[in-house]
Amino acid sequence: MKAISFGEILWDIIGDTEHIGGASLNFAAHLAKLGGESYLVSALGNDERGDRGFDALVRHGIQADYINRVGDAPTGTVTVELEAGQPSYTIHEGVAWDCIRLKDEQLAAIQAGDWDCFYFGTLAQRSEINRTTLRSLFEKVRARHRFYDVNLRQSYYSREIIDVSLRHATIVKLNNDELDLVAEMFGLDGTGSPEEHMNRLTEQFGLESLIVTRGKDGVTLLSGGILRRIPVEPVEVADAVGAGDSFSAGFMYALGRGKDPFEAAGYGAALGSFTAARSGGVPDYDDTIRSLFAKLGG
Repeated sequence: MKAISFGEILWDIIGDTEHIGGASLNFAAHLAKLGGESYLVSALGNDERGDRGFDALVRHGIQADYINRVGDAPTGTVTVELEAGQPSYTIHEGVAWDCIRLKDEQLAAIQAGDWDCFYFGTLAQRSEINRTTLRSLFEKVRARHRFYDVNLRQSYYSREIIDVSLRHATIVKLNNDELDLVAEMFGLDGTGSPEEHMNRLTEQFGLESLIVTRGKDGVTLLSGGILRRIPVEPVEVADAVGAGDSFSAGFMYALGRGKDPFEAAGYGAALGSFTAARSGGVPDYDDTIRSLFAKLGG
């Protein structure tokens, strides 16, 4: 599995503790921990948090060829408040990951690559600089799968951003609330069931798979015209930061190792539950998780 991800690198500040994070970084880090060749397109500030962030990338096994440093903006931070383990976020603006640019030689190297997965989300598109860079990647990246994690935060989204993203995706993940919002945004009848909304969005945007995460109620997956519900193991939630990102990585890694989407969702659900039961978006794996994914080989 060779994957390239686009998006934010930031420090999640939870109480007195800082955890390296951001959806794109969490996805890339988990994919690398599972054994994938994982690259990330992003930016860090020329500051102490940027130095620590770069060290964290290396420690997690993420390839840093497309990480650039920004001299006039600090490394990103997010203040996280937890209530019963569920996070709410204050995402600070004017930070390095709002300024993701690629040099010509970096873009050429990406274009020459043969990628299994291209991952992107919504939040990192809040700046025009990033939207321009992402449009270039849409044109240049050759990937078997294009995974769009809708992952809406605060007011950092628009119908146009979501529309463009959906049209460039083959696999889309969102949660229950995001499904309702996106369905309404694109003119679907608000009285329709979640399953009807999933079918309509899949048809409208020509998606291969549409994934809806439902917390402790598991995952609903529509793929190839088949809809199934995948349960998750109940856990005591430490914090849910990064749980969805780890699901995405587990899903894509299993898919890349030859599992069908429904089997892959089971692997993703296991990794998501594991992450939710621990602090931070990229916790150390235990023997159970390592053994589960070792069955995939690679």
